[in-house]
Amino acid sequence: MKNALRYLWDVYISTSLAAVGGFALISLVGSPVLKVEFFGSYYYMLPMILFIFVVIFPFNITTIFRNMALSMNCLRRTFFWGCQAAFAVVALLGTAIVWLAGVLPELTGIGYPWQESGPLSGMPAYIQPAQLLFTLAASLLLQPTGAALGGLYGRSKVWATVLLVIVILLGMVGTVLMLFVNGGKLSLPAAVPIGLLCALTVIGAVCEVYFWRSNAKTVVR
Repeated sequence: MKNALRYLWDVYISTSLAAVGGFALISLVGSPVLKVEFFGSYYYMLPMILFIFVVIFPFNITTIFRNMALSMNCLRRTFFWGCQAAFAVVALLGTAIVWLAGVLPELTGIGYPWQESGPLSGMPAYIQPAQLLFTLAASLLLQPTGAALGGLYGRSKVWATVLLVIVILLGMVGTVLMLFVNGGKLSLPAAVPIGLLCALTVIGAVCEVYFWRSNAKTVVR
């Protein structure tokens, strides 16, 4: 599995984390440092940006990346478990990048963006332990969903596109909710994030089964 994980680091893990880190750096410099209001929305919705990336970037795992790995004599079972390790690495380090971007303004004394009113000001809510755990769990569960959508795209572009649009729309709704929660204008009951995680767990489990079964049927040409 070490070789599979090394391959996935080159083609998936490093690119995913570079995208998250680059976006976090741009929003961090643009908003807390330069105080450009345009970048404030991106800074305060970093977890949602992570969620979008961990759905889109795994698209090639069940197509191009898997075919390439199997053509290099990687076992199907080894590739599957290597992907699970890769999902965990991306979720952990991606969440760490989000947390670091959220605490750096306080640690360095730069200070956070501030508005007289509105949610785009002050310490971001996503650095709180409960929200960090939600970010970690959601980013872990969304990756097999993205991988399954990539495999589905090869079979039905219409269904894969529809499901991807639904995921993105849900991410946009979540972004708006997070901004209002951060601004203290909205308080969500604990049942809401718990329910979302339960739904994501079911979806992720179904996608993992699809991933495993599609592995067994893959023929390298």
